[in-house]
Amino acid sequence: MSKNTVTKCQIDEIMAHATIEVQTVLGKCTVVTCQLPNGFIIVESSACVDTANYDETMGKEICLKRIENKVWELEGYKLQSTFAVEGGYSTNDLADMNAEFGFDVAITLLKEGEKVARKGWNGKGMYLFQIGVEGSNDYWTYTNGKNDNYPLLSFIAMKTADDKVVPWLASQTDMLANDWMVVK
Repeated sequence: MSKNTVTKCQIDEIMAHATIEVQTVLGKCTVVTCQLPNGFIIVESSACVDTANYDETMGKEICLKRIENKVWELEGYKLQSTFAVEGGYSTNDLADMNAEFGFDVAITLLKEGEKVARKGWNGKGMYLFQIGVEGSNDYWTYTNGKNDNYPLLSFIAMKTADDKVVPWLASQTDMLANDWMVVK
């Protein structure tokens, strides 16, 4: 399966961090307002004919399913837009063509577990990768020597020219550059 896909885990994460408000309107209509983590709002409604048949819980479930389906569409659109900049190519295509792209695409690829580097970097073999990519086996902990383990949060690391790994922060030049590339 291509890494250029929206996953159920992504959708579940968005929905878990959404703000949901439920209202009953006119005694037989459920209105669900969902504010996504980025602030975007989706509103859905569900109604019955007879107030005797009204069930707010059922109406909420129906609305949330519709909202989740819209989130799938929106995330698919966002992903397609990211890769449309590169002519709709897959990550493997980008690597094979030595395609260059902007920092926004580099960040997306890092989140998908890819390695990226700038063409203009001077050191040989330097690249970035993400520690703690969701669904990967690179779960790291810090041990303080007293049998206390502290899980590390996800961060961007750099493999240096002298084969060391260090945390990495982007400079303004890095963020504005369009010479980012996938590293095989």
